[in-house]
Amino acid sequence: MKLQTPRFGEIDVDQAQIISFPSGVIGFPQVRQYVLLEDDKNAPFQWLQAVEDANLRFLVINPFLFRKDYEFEIPDPILEQIGAEKPEDVAVLAIVTIQPDTHRLTANLQGPVVVAGNTRIAKQLVLVSTPYHTRHDILEEMGVKMEAEPVSAGAAIQKP
Repeated sequence: MKLQTPRFGEIDVDQAQIISFPSGVIGFPQVRQYVLLEDDKNAPFQWLQAVEDANLRFLVINPFLFRKDYEFEIPDPILEQIGAEKPEDVAVLAIVTIQPDTHRLTANLQGPVVVAGNTRIAKQLVLVSTPYHTRHDILEEMGVKMEAEPVSAGAAIQKP
């Protein structure tokens, strides 16, 4: 299928690439199909691009890349809903926000997205009674220093 996107232009999407969110993403319950897109110049970030609404996309990152001690339990009913047999069969993504006031990149570790690798069914969780919150500073946790104010996820950064 062809998908016209503002960021990547027209792309070919194989049906096997589609990730289904039966309940949608928090705040967007009506949009249920997404595709995960790589953008080499913005690695390790990826785009969770909506299929039904080309203007809707989320910047995401694997939270274990910047927070090695990140952990939470996926309840058995959630594993069943997404068709995963065990937690090891699940990919975890954190939705990233570029803070308008500081231009810092923050990740929502309180609302991780879990994707079953075999079924490509996903769900965004809401963790309660957790030390995690919705604005973990990614670059600070990675020990990265900003050279200039970024305008995108691939802005000028340098390791200390």
